[in-house]
Amino acid sequence: MNNQSFGTGSPKSFHAYPRVDFDLESGNARKSFRKSKSTPLIDPIRKINSVVNRIHYVCKLHPVAVFLAALFVGITILVVLSVYESRFRMMGFRRSDDLSLSLGLYPLANLRNLVMVAGHSIYTSTTCGKVDSEDSWFLEPYQKNPGQAATFLAHIQEGVESAAKDKRSLLLFSGGETRKDAGPRSEAQSYWSVAESQGWFGQQDSVRGRALTEEHARDSFENLLFSVVSYDFKKERFAHLHRLAIGFPEGRFFYIGTPVAPGAQEAAEKGEAQVRAQFQEDPYGCLSSLHRKRLKRDPFHRLIPYPSGCPELKGLFSYCGILVKGFYELWGQGSSYEELEKAIKDFPGERKLPYLTSDSTFRITVDSFGKVISFQEQNERIQGLSYIPFMGRVDLRNPEHRFWLIETDDYGSNNGLPPVVQRTIFFGREVGAADRKLLPTYQLKSRRYLGPTAMDAEMAFLMANQGLAQPGKLVYDPFVGTGSILVAAAHFGAMTMGADIDIRVVRDGRGPNCNVWSNFEQYNLPMPISLLRADNNLPPWRSSLKEVFDAIICDPPYGVRAGGRKSGGRKLLRGTVDPYTVPEEKRLDHIPSTAPYSLAECMHDLLDLSAKMLVMGGRLVFFFPVVREDGLTNAQFPEHPCFTLIASCEQILSLRYSRYLLTMVKTGAYTEEIEESAQKMHLEFKENHLKWLEDGNLHSAVFSPADSQEALGAKPKFDRDSKPKYRGKYV
Repeated sequence: MNNQSFGTGSPKSFHAYPRVDFDLESGNARKSFRKSKSTPLIDPIRKINSVVNRIHYVCKLHPVAVFLAALFVGITILVVLSVYESRFRMMGFRRSDDLSLSLGLYPLANLRNLVMVAGHSIYTSTTCGKVDSEDSWFLEPYQKNPGQAATFLAHIQEGVESAAKDKRSLLLFSGGETRKDAGPRSEAQSYWSVAESQGWFGQQDSVRGRALTEEHARDSFENLLFSVVSYDFKKERFAHLHRLAIGFPEGRFFYIGTPVAPGAQEAAEKGEAQVRAQFQEDPYGCLSSLHRKRLKRDPFHRLIPYPSGCPELKGLFSYCGILVKGFYELWGQGSSYEELEKAIKDFPGERKLPYLTSDSTFRITVDSFGKVISFQEQNERIQGLSYIPFMGRVDLRNPEHRFWLIETDDYGSNNGLPPVVQRTIFFGREVGAADRKLLPTYQLKSRRYLGPTAMDAEMAFLMANQGLAQPGKLVYDPFVGTGSILVAAAHFGAMTMGADIDIRVVRDGRGPNCNVWSNFEQYNLPMPISLLRADNNLPPWRSSLKEVFDAIICDPPYGVRAGGRKSGGRKLLRGTVDPYTVPEEKRLDHIPSTAPYSLAECMHDLLDLSAKMLVMGGRLVFFFPVVREDGLTNAQFPEHPCFTLIASCEQILSLRYSRYLLTMVKTGAYTEEIEESAQKMHLEFKENHLKWLEDGNLHSAVFSPADSQEALGAKPKFDRDSKPKYRGKYV
């Protein structure tokens, strides 16, 4: 028998009497015609109570399941709210920003001063409970000193306090993602997070709204350029070298230094002296060891957005001068030494005296342009500067201050160079010298693999600069040869790719340790992505592949020192033989037959390839030869509807010809009409191969007799050798 109770709380409970009106006399139930006592307000309340009772029942029956379901719903709501809040804030910021722009206003427009805190490390701990512990920071070997973390905190706190004292200042934490092993975390964000976790912003509520991060700087120069609170021993570097390099006014610059970690002062000063010497030789840090350090501190290859947002800074970002010898603070100039003396005396004394003190060392160098000054004349000119109150000691090897006396003269039109209009004498203090050691490092005579037409190292670096080779950019050379141009592009951090029609050059070289790859290995540069055996006349790319390269930099063959070649062979071009397929067993060692490649066809193919494969705004940099007549050139450069010519620089090679370094920017899209026109011209070159070879024969113009008067029996201008001779110089 079932012992289940039947109480009111039982699942099987029932009512002894039906819930209707009951007549006690007759014992029958009857329908009620009375109005219910419930009101419209009470019915919803009863429904709610019923739902609550059901939920309460389920909770008592399955408590664990209910808990998990509630947790899932709560997390979902939090995620949705957080996403909504962030989008709402972003929309609000954009709307306010658009409104500010429309009204001519900008965020933080009332701020006038900058407090920049330079980052030195990345905070790697998952919590902010041990910010003063060295284990919570990613430290380089030279930073692993007791108390190092405390110096970082001093920088941060000093920056916040300085910004709090000046209501019109912007607090900027500067430092990028400089440590690969620390992950994609920036120094700037680490400093901001520490300040937030320690409540330093909370003590100064007005500072938090004026505290931003700059997360792209890779060294001290970019700390100052992109945006100073740093170590006290770095004051000379920031206040003089970097400030002068970017032209920042001295009266608007203030440096706040904090002490280094205990016990690390001597090592820090020694390392700082080395870095300061490097920046003195290379003020912009774009060459040699400073450049390599900057590339190493960008392990995640972040692109710098500032040149696009602020075009005024573009020159400082893209500048890496090769021809520049130095930067000088001009103290005076004149057409004579009397005018020079007057100009130097009129130069403000407060700007001269700091470099003329008795405890300093100096050196004066005499240089000239357009003439040679003998050693005795140099000493006489230096003695003539006695009116400048030099009180320091002369040090010719390692002076603190270097002064230059530079003299130019009217030397006529020698070597094809334009004459100087007026003789001028300059005197000034050297602010920074270019790193000229870069060129001897890459000089051709010390390179492992070299060909007869290898590009000169200095010229290759100039071409790489014109192509804006830099980290994150892909540079292609369709006439790669021994890779001289790609070596220069790789030095500036660009990814490289090349092609050449001669498979023996790109694949074999002169052995396993003497080829194109060994040139990159020699200078410890990143290897090219690929080296292809390809013909510029018949490029290997798929027809649908477009806009791949950021720059195409090359030296096309124009038939003076080496003639251009294209695939096909004479018999194939004449149609005497049909196209053939190389047997599978001969493909490995097969060398395809080639035919002469006219200059006109080469230029057409190069422009067509570049218009198709360059990204919009990409650059095409190449040399174009021209014939000189009577010492003058009347050049007509190649044109293309997709390109705009922005620079043309002539290099005079001989009396007969010169070449122009052309720099073009892609400004138009590669349309189907342009592609069809290129195909028609391609067929024209193929059908009239011999005609175009004869019309564009630069070789005969260069190697022909030196002067047309020889044909008339007159005495030639150059009679050293009667036979035709190439009078070009090696570049």
